[in-house]
Amino acid sequence: MSEMISIPREDLDHLRERANRLALEKSYLELVIRMMNRINASPGLDNTIESLLKQTMDVVGGTNLILYYLLNGGFLYTDVYGKKMTVDVVEDPLVQQAFETRGPAERVHGFADTRMTTPEFSKGYTWAYPLLVGSELVGVFKLENLNIGTRELSRQLPTFFNYAALILKNEIQSASKLKQAYDQLSVANLELIKAKEELEVRVAKRTAELLEANTRLEEELAERKRAERSIALLSFALSNVREAAFLIDEYARIRYVNDESCRMLGYTRDELLGMSVTVFDADLSMEHCAKQWEDIKAQGSRIFESRGKAKDGRIFPVEISANYFEYDGQAYSMVLVRDITERKKAEETLRKTNRTLTLLSSVNQALIHASEESMLLDDVCKIAVNIGGYRMVWIGYADDPAKTIRPVAYAGHEDGLFKAIKVSWADVELGRGPTGTAIRTGKPVFVRDIATAPSFAPWREEAIKRGYASCISVPLTSEGQVF
Repeated sequence: MSEMISIPREDLDHLRERANRLALEKSYLELVIRMMNRINASPGLDNTIESLLKQTMDVVGGTNLILYYLLNGGFLYTDVYGKKMTVDVVEDPLVQQAFETRGPAERVHGFADTRMTTPEFSKGYTWAYPLLVGSELVGVFKLENLNIGTRELSRQLPTFFNYAALILKNEIQSASKLKQAYDQLSVANLELIKAKEELEVRVAKRTAELLEANTRLEEELAERKRAERSIALLSFALSNVREAAFLIDEYARIRYVNDESCRMLGYTRDELLGMSVTVFDADLSMEHCAKQWEDIKAQGSRIFESRGKAKDGRIFPVEISANYFEYDGQAYSMVLVRDITERKKAEETLRKTNRTLTLLSSVNQALIHASEESMLLDDVCKIAVNIGGYRMVWIGYADDPAKTIRPVAYAGHEDGLFKAIKVSWADVELGRGPTGTAIRTGKPVFVRDIATAPSFAPWREEAIKRGYASCISVPLTSEGQVF
């Protein structure tokens, strides 16, 4: 039979009280553990806060649970019913107290505020509990109209709220980082959009410029092709004209020549390009180039005769047509040079023919009007000098049998010649000159160069003194006989 243990009532009451306290503390611990287990972080700040509010309310009750928390330097308000807003200033005294003291604040009020009908409770409680991670205040958790006070859970609540603060801080940091990254991304995106728009504007502008430039280029290419065809045609035309063409710049340098220029002067094209204009004008010196250029510039064009000079030293008459113009801010002259050797020969032949015809006509007139022989002979000599252009003309008769030649008339620059010389028509030294030979042969005799003709040696010195360079002796005949 087991023994009975007797415990004093006082001790038994103490044990019972202790057992009740332990049971209550256990229930509170279980309550806190349930709350901690149910608020494990959900992905994202909003989901975490929503879970924290709803799960806590499911466990501890109350009419509303509100979280004030700091995010990016401002206060945010969120309650269990989904209301969210930014709070510039926390006006709730209880929450303000928790923020300022960083300790729990509690307001006791009538149990009816809890909207519960359980008769065992006589009071209602509203908590404002700071959420701290170390010394850092993350936010304030406000629980309205609970049926239990903070004193009863004073040992368990810090563990729960510190755990909630840690979870909230992690999510706030993640949200801040995410927001910062989003803001940076937004800024970058805005900058990218702006850059894209600016780029599109620049691309559109550049495209328009390129299209305009392409149009201008096509027009320039078309114009250049037309110009090239014109230049090719002009070059072909200039290469097929009879005149030598020279393009001269304002420094008297040759910039272009045609084929005739090379043929006329005997130079190659490369030799002529860059040479001075004096290369083809024997009468032009560098000292006169500037004045001639100014004359052509003032007149616009000028035609004149000069003497051309070939590479081999040959000199020939030319007609030069110079035309002044300006192109692309530079002054030029297009010079056309024509070899007029044949023309000059023809002109000289014509001049001589005209002179001869005039001389003959004048002699005929003198013959008609002459009243005596001596007068006729004098007139013929004068006509030959004045119209024929001879320096001196004389007429002599052939004396026979002495075979001397007696001057009977003369005109021009005689200057005592007949006193200084003797002329014969005999076949001797003094008769083998042009005059004696003409009388003996009955044919005209020419001496083209008195200074070198051997037959003129007896009279050369006197002739040269008087400026005679050449001579012609024409026999005068009557009935087939020279007289």
